[in-house]
This record gives sequence, C-alpha cells and structure tokens, in this order.
Amino acid sequence: MSIDFWDPHFHIWDISENTKSSHDSQQLFAPENKPIYACYDYENDMQYKDHSFRHTGGAFIEVMSVCHIDSFGSKYENFCINETSWTSNELKKSPKQYVLISSAPLESPNLNKILSKLSNYPFVRGIRQILNHNPSWPRNSVIGDLLDNEKWKKGFSMLGNYNFSFDLQLNPSQYQKALNIIKDYPDTKVIINHLGTPKLDDIKNSKNLFWESMKEFSKYNNIFIKISMLSYIMKDWEDSEIVNDAVHRIIEIFGINNCFFASNFPVESNLGWDINRLLDAFKNIASNYEIDEIKKLFSINAMSAYNVKINP
Repeated sequence: MSIDFWDPHFHIWDISENTKSSHDSQQLFAPENKPIYACYDYENDMQYKDHSFRHTGGAFIEVMSVCHIDSFGSKYENFCINETSWTSNELKKSPKQYVLISSAPLESPNLNKILSKLSNYPFVRGIRQILNHNPSWPRNSVIGDLLDNEKWKKGFSMLGNYNFSFDLQLNPSQYQKALNIIKDYPDTKVIINHLGTPKLDDIKNSKNLFWESMKEFSKYNNIFIKISMLSYIMKDWEDSEIVNDAVHRIIEIFGINNCFFASNFPVESNLGWDINRLLDAFKNIASNYEIDEIKKLFSINAMSAYNVKINP
C-alpha cells in the first residue's frame, strides 16, 4: 500500500548571481554546491526508496524572513513580491499540487497593497513572517519582537480579509503573546512551524512553559502544528525516546486532525536527513496509529489546513 506524502514545509531558492528571486546568498546555502535549488531538484530529493510513499506536492514556505537583514520599507517589500513571483513560476512547471506561503512585513503601512498583490498569485494561500526573538533569527535581531508591535498586530488582523493563513514560527517565551493575539481571530488559520521550535530542555519537563502553552494553543480549532525540524531539538533524533514521546504527546494534545509531518527540505537534507531517513523516522512514529490516521498525518490534514483540494 502506498501512502501519499503532501509536504507542507519545503523551500526552493535561487542565489545565483543574476537571480530574479531576490534570495540572499549571504543567508541561504547552495545545496550540493548548486546555487539554484529549483522545484525539479526538490522533487528529485522527494523520491523515496520504494513505492510505499508517493510525493504529491506540498507548501512552499518563504525564506525572505531570513534574507536581507538590513533592508526595510519598499525595497524589502519588493523582495517579498519577487520571491513569490519566482516561486510561482517554478511551481507551475510541475503537475503536482502545490501552494505558496509568501513573506510579508505585517507591520508595514503598505500592507494592504502588498497583500492585494500577493492575492493575485493563484498559488498563494497565506503568509509567514518568522518571529523568533531572543534568541533571534536574523532579521529579528534588528527589528525586535514583532509581537509587541502594534502595527504588526493590526497587520495580522488584515489576513482574514484575504482568507490568508499565517505560519507561526517563534520561541516558547513568545507563546503567550501570540496566543493573546490569535484568540481574537478564530477565522484565521494559524499553523505552528517546527513543533514550536523548542529546545531539548523545553520538552523534557512535562509541566513547563512549553507544554502548558501547547495545551492552550490546542484549545483553538484554527491552530495546527507541523511535526518538522526535529533536528533543532536533537540532530539525530530518530532513536531518541524523549523526542519521539514528545511528538506523540503533541498529537495527543492537538488531536489527530490538527497535526502533520513536514520535510523542511533542503534544510534537513543539509543536516544529513535524506528523504528515506526522514520518512522512515516519521513512519516509525506513525506506526502507533490506524491507517486513516496515518493518511491524515502525511497528507490530508495539511491539505485541509492550506485549502488544497483532496482527491478521493
């Protein structure tokens, strides 16, 4: 029996000298020393060793959040549009089912115009803007904690006008701030990235900030969570009882319908996780569940979260 894998978190980019993508060679790497990691390369990387998994498409997730850390205003806003345009042209080359999560500075006074432009690209389903602060991911070391920014909060409120979801990437110390904002917008789907980017110490204690906040997030039906980038917790995690137990507990907390596996390629492959190793590790986690639940974790839930047609 073959299981469909619709991958809700992958990246492609072009850091070549004459790129039209606006991707930043100072922040992004060249997989296998190739400056262009195109949709074709990603699909090649998704070829599992046998027919037990069938890659059917996925969600491209923006990387502009880590690029051009000294650029702001209209210059950076144009970079976000350029990334979406380039990526859309790449995704068009494949017959598989793809969507695109764009970048946009929600704090911008020009946000309505930006979102309007992005809505003209048929692949676009939502926005991600990396929020990790202290420790900060590249741009946030300059712009600070956007969850404290009133202009950003107003920007978040505008996503529903375009039926856009929001991919939420942040640190555990920021969870409560995010919850205080998200709870007022029940019609905006929020997808927590990378299990909430915890560290090992965050998942060890069963009654700490991480786990208590996960329970709070799970109370809202519009919040989903990606099981991905587990290498951020532990580089070689597949045999870790702590990590595997944490994933099972996340699924128990959020419920089987609001969780899904994701590859985070090519970042994970750069850390030694080819698709065979990664899907085998996910398959081991999923072995505790019924076949209908397994299908939800590998494709159906993510497609539903990103408003993708699910073929019978």
